[in-house]
Amino acid sequence: MKICWVCFIGCLFVSSNYINGASFAQGSATQPAHVLRTCPFEIAPNSFGVVCTTPLPGATNVSTTAAVTIEFNRPIRLLGLGLIAFTDNNAVNDVTFSLSPDDLTLIITPTRPLSADTSFLLILAEIFEQDGTHHSGVGEFCFSTGPILNCPAPLACQSVNATDGSVPLMSDFTYQPPFAPISIWNTPIATGAKIDPNSDTMIGGFTTVANAQGGIALSYQNSGVPVYIANANTPRVDVLLLDSNTPLTGVPIPPGAIVECGFDQLMGVLDPQTNLFYEFIVTEHLNDGSWRALTGNVIDMGGSGIFPGGGSVATGVRGSGFSLLAGMIWPQELRDGAINHALAFYYFPTRSGGPVLPATSSDGTVDDPTALPMGAHLQLDPNLDLNTLNLQPWERTIAQALQTYGMYCADTGFGITLSMLHGYSFQGDPYAGLLPPEAYDGWAFLNKLPAQSFRVLQPPPPVVDPPRHFVPYP
Repeated sequence: MKICWVCFIGCLFVSSNYINGASFAQGSATQPAHVLRTCPFEIAPNSFGVVCTTPLPGATNVSTTAAVTIEFNRPIRLLGLGLIAFTDNNAVNDVTFSLSPDDLTLIITPTRPLSADTSFLLILAEIFEQDGTHHSGVGEFCFSTGPILNCPAPLACQSVNATDGSVPLMSDFTYQPPFAPISIWNTPIATGAKIDPNSDTMIGGFTTVANAQGGIALSYQNSGVPVYIANANTPRVDVLLLDSNTPLTGVPIPPGAIVECGFDQLMGVLDPQTNLFYEFIVTEHLNDGSWRALTGNVIDMGGSGIFPGGGSVATGVRGSGFSLLAGMIWPQELRDGAINHALAFYYFPTRSGGPVLPATSSDGTVDDPTALPMGAHLQLDPNLDLNTLNLQPWERTIAQALQTYGMYCADTGFGITLSMLHGYSFQGDPYAGLLPPEAYDGWAFLNKLPAQSFRVLQPPPPVVDPPRHFVPYP
């Protein structure tokens, strides 16, 4: 029996109240897997939610050619939806998705048969209603193409205070921008840089997304990457990589290190002695003390910050091939009032058909000229007078970096979200006094920056996307 994760983009925000069969937020009832629920599902009065699915939550022996449908009680948008499927190494379950004519039912259609004798966990994480109302953690359910239902519960969150002093933290590290001075991350945009001929079309889509979510988002707890510092005393461990069933050996992981609290379960370790950075996704520290991850790799911090083979599970954790360390906002930069490198951002919708350089891979899914290709380089108009925008210090620091260095589309995610160093990397709150309080356990938005003032810079010709393979979640 294999187990697969299927999730809507942005599933790091998903609700965790899950009991094997189905758990729909917004007041719906919860029942165990062996109890097949009947439609319509119960929804609290005046709430938004799912009223029916096919197959039903907890269904077994589902046809491998079945389409999945999810019916809502109010019309929804396709904007803000994407799909990732983790399956076996030999059969990637590509899908298309569409809406019914009344915009009430999301239809997910496999382009090839689903894996047989496999359990699928479907997570509805981020949904927009037609009127623009946003909902996160809408719910999740499990079904199986075999006789046994076997979906794992989401991993439990760990407290930001779990670091007990045994972890060498970023407060013990003198920050300097990683990667080579001549890398794309550390190179200012040249005066007169060419603009992509389709920039206006893509920025039109970008502006729609930005306006729908209230501006470019950042949240160092919800979307940050925990990074720890290794030293000579840090124990070396092997991390089993599930995509290849082989270990990444000799990884220096401090004993108290914890991973990001979310579906992505990101974690990085920076080793100044070797100048290497280790990065992992869907990372778990098991009860027996061992470590495993869906995939991971190591990169030289003196290089380009880009995996040459792309961002598939064979080489890195971002869909673009960019290292997790590349383009992150650090609290010291906000404190100093200067970010001297390009930024990385997560985006949806990302375009199918391959990346543009400098990205070396793509997980884009949308065939739409308004979608951004993986690797797209956006710049805030350098002629925009920031003095007219009444910016707070943190907003101005980020805006200046966006004018000078720009930001690269690094991965498919929800909306437009900047990459940040996670608060787990420090004892206490490293962003206290630097960001508004809502950025701690919620989201802060750069809503004073006019999205229409961005432009897409002209990239080199697109490259062929290498094959991507996914594995069952064990």
